[in-house]
Amino acid sequence: MLKFYRVHSSFFEIEELFSFNIYLFDTRREQRIVSLHSNSPVTAELLEEWRQLEDKGAYLQIYRENLNEFHYETEITEQQLLELNKFYFRMSELQNKRFEIYEKKSKEDFLLRSTLNQISKTGDFSPLIERVRAEVLVFPLHESELVSMTTELVDKLFIRDIMPVRVAALSYMLAKQNKITDREQLCIILQGALLKDLGLAHICSSLLLKFQDLQKEDIYTKHCMLSIYVLSKAGFEVHKLVKRLILESHEQADGSGFPRNKKEGHINYTSYIVNLSDQILMYSEGKINGRKTELSQAIRLFYNRVHSEGINISFPARLLDSLQSLLL
Repeated sequence: MLKFYRVHSSFFEIEELFSFNIYLFDTRREQRIVSLHSNSPVTAELLEEWRQLEDKGAYLQIYRENLNEFHYETEITEQQLLELNKFYFRMSELQNKRFEIYEKKSKEDFLLRSTLNQISKTGDFSPLIERVRAEVLVFPLHESELVSMTTELVDKLFIRDIMPVRVAALSYMLAKQNKITDREQLCIILQGALLKDLGLAHICSSLLLKFQDLQKEDIYTKHCMLSIYVLSKAGFEVHKLVKRLILESHEQADGSGFPRNKKEGHINYTSYIVNLSDQILMYSEGKINGRKTELSQAIRLFYNRVHSEGINISFPARLLDSLQSLLL
């Protein structure tokens, strides 16, 4: 159920009084404020200000508990309000359907360590992917565009066991192990992990035959920037922090990463999480040294800071230490 209903400045007249607050939602800042307090008159200046803000993308809202008073005090019909809120009603219906399907599953007991151990034996990431999908699909759609877009990506993509989805799922869980619970932060991690290697699809396919050979190519170190370029050309609106994560997804704390050779103090912690998850899975799949390794063993090698076989352990100590909770 929607908490707020969208209304339009044309619904109001000068000198009108209402028994409820009128809210203004700023879509750029994703911030809601009381624009007109109850029992305060609508002024000509306020109406003009509302119209200007609406032209810039902001909109007025009323709280759902005031719906009956709104109809009575404005004589605006339910159908008029429905037309204005059609998109939000559809989102609300979608939200309710997802709750029915996934809420119970998202609250079931889940032991990440045991699940990763099972994956080590079977090679099947489906249990991890399905758990993340269930948790994300009950995120409130009205919270922000970032959250809404992420739920759509997860809904469409977390139905196949493929590498970008594996990286995103492991990154999400590793973030939670590192006490990151803010939904927007988790969505930034999910989007960044899913989109970070889009640029690789535009690199000559002959270079993709061997990962070791690909790493030697100068163009490989530019694929993060190429991913941003592809997204912009596709018209895909990406949050600025998602873009930053994509650009930092191969940076290392000691400055040995790419494309900008950033060092620890200049790299976002979420970028490290995605980078570490990606390296663990790449090593496990044999993409780094040519030999497959059980997932649990790959995690242990990174936790133990093993300096061999292409493993890059230049990550914050607390992130590598957090891998202990994943080990049996």
